[in-house]
Amino acid sequence: MKLCRILAALPAALSVVHGVVVQPVYPLGIDVSSQQLDVDWTAVAANGISFAYTMASEGTVDTSAADLNSEFSSQFTGAARAGLIRGAFHLALPNLSSGAAQAAYFLNNGGHWVADNITLPGALDVGYDPNGSDECYNMSASEMVAWIQDFSDTYHRATTRYPGEGFSSIHQD
Repeated sequence: MKLCRILAALPAALSVVHGVVVQPVYPLGIDVSSQQLDVDWTAVAANGISFAYTMASEGTVDTSAADLNSEFSSQFTGAARAGLIRGAFHLALPNLSSGAAQAAYFLNNGGHWVADNITLPGALDVGYDPNGSDECYNMSASEMVAWIQDFSDTYHRATTRYPGEGFSSIHQD
């Protein structure tokens, strides 16, 4: 038992060097969309940011809420030129069309992963319903999980990668 306690305390003890606590280092990243015009990517990189996700699409072309980021190309290439690893994300509107339809739209509009060592797999952003008062798009938890699985499976079949996923706190309960 004593040895287990010593080994458990070892990482904490090693993080203190001459009275200075060494903080763990994690890569820092940002996400951008058409709301951020004229991103100064050199300044972003100089401030310790190592990766960026750029919004490529929202919804699908079959819905009135479909949206493409008019700044996507310049943001996506600008991040890479500044030495950042980059990725694209899709803003989900799950009440308007299937996960598969939105994944296809995303894939056709900048969300396709490339094995070039500077591109991250795409990501899915599931946030609050921007067009309604219901936080979960009038979907049950099981319907939301099925929708996300539909999106993820479609993306995986096209890229051999699963998308990263971001959720507002209401979807994590």
